This record gives sequence, C-alpha cells and structure tokens, in this order.
Amino acid sequence: MTKRGLLLIGFGLLCVSRAFGEDFGDRILARVEQRSLFVRSYKANFDLWLKAGEDEFFMTGLALYKWPEMLRVEMSLRDQRELNQILYRKDGAVWQYIPSANIAFRRDEKKLREQFPDTFASQELVNLRNPFDLLEKETLRFLDEEHLGDKAMYLFEGVPKKAIRHQGLLSPALCRLRIAEEDGLLRDLVMYDDAGVEIVKQHFWDVQPNLEILDEEFLFRPQDVKLVEVTEQTVHKMELLLEEEKLP
Repeated sequence: MTKRGLLLIGFGLLCVSRAFGEDFGDRILARVEQRSLFVRSYKANFDLWLKAGEDEFFMTGLALYKWPEMLRVEMSLRDQRELNQILYRKDGAVWQYIPSANIAFRRDEKKLREQFPDTFASQELVNLRNPFDLLEKETLRFLDEEHLGDKAMYLFEGVPKKAIRHQGLLSPALCRLRIAEEDGLLRDLVMYDDAGVEIVKQHFWDVQPNLEILDEEFLFRPQDVKLVEVTEQTVHKMELLLEEEKLP
C-alpha cells in the first residue's frame, strides 16, 4: 500500500477516535448486528460499477437471501437482457454459472472460510446481513451517522481481507459500508485503491426483508453444463498469500 493510501486510512481512523470514541462505535456496531438478527430473508436489487484500469463496467442485478447461508445473485451488464452470471450459495458450496459459456465453477467456501478465516472472503456474494465479512476485523471502524430523507444510515470503513485485495486488476485498499439503521442491512459499498480513487461502487435498492422464499430458489441444477471444481486452486492461492506475509 502506498503512503497516500495509509494516510487515507489513518485519517479516517483519527476522525473516528476524535468524534465518537471507541465505545460509541462499538455500541453502534452492536446495534446494527442486533437489528440484522431479525432478518431471516431478503430480496434486493442492485447497481454495480467497476473500474479496471481504463475500462468501466456498469452492471445491474438481483440478490436473494435466506437464513442461514443461502444466497443467489443474478447480474448482467446494464442495457443487456441476457444474464452474465448467476451465483448460488447453499450448504457451504458456491456455484458461479456463466450461461453464455455454458460453464459453472464450484468452490467449497465452507472449507475455505474454516481454513483461512482471516484471509478469505467472497466479494462476488456480498451478504447484506453480514457485510463486515469482507473486512479484516481489527480494522473495522464506525465513521458517521447520516440521514437520507427520514432514514438513518451508519457509515463504517475497514481494510478488505487479503483475498479481496489481490483480485487481479481490482486491488482495493479500503472499503466503506453504509448500513441502514432500521434493519441492519447493507445499502451501499464503495472500495478505493491505495491512492484513494473509487474503483467499486455497489448500491442496493428496493430492499425487502423477511419475504417468504422457497429453498428451491437457491438450488443449482446444471443440465449439459461444463462443471469445473476450483476449490483446490483457491486453497493454493490463499497459501501463497499467507507465504507472502512471512517474507521480510
């Protein structure tokens, strides 16, 4: 990380310390987590913007969740009807299905999370009910309380987990999350590179908590689809990242 990036993070943490203090931030975090416990399912639309080098990508999608850990996310490039990918998480496994290529990648996230709890995170399947999973726990800080109309929002920031900081062209150094006070669910996510430039923005809207959603919505039933297992490849990548940390 560059000196400028470290200064950016340090300035944010200094603001928190001066304006609120750790005790106040801890109380807000506890309130958010308590509110989210009452959410057993949700449906939400989202808009996603990515900047990779000189290229920009605008996507739109739908997210479904059901307790305890069932997720389905559909997304496509804006102004295109065909789906670019569908992601499923159920029973600890994640399937990334690419309809246009008729291929699906499987990853055992339960195994990865147990083996690399402080390193691995799934940026593709952001859970509005537990968005702090994206961040290194010791870096999570409460920044501010905001009001959008009659809605109260809490702003947090932290350093993304190592697996997210090493995703090819996207190498975020800082993440900010806007959480709704009313239900404890994520509404906005912004990631910055080490120069403080925005590289990822995701906005969730029409968030509907506690809907009746059938388990079948989260089942991946591939037919004549090429299946590729990538768990061991991901394990190898995580091991390499940990080895890098040990280097002087």
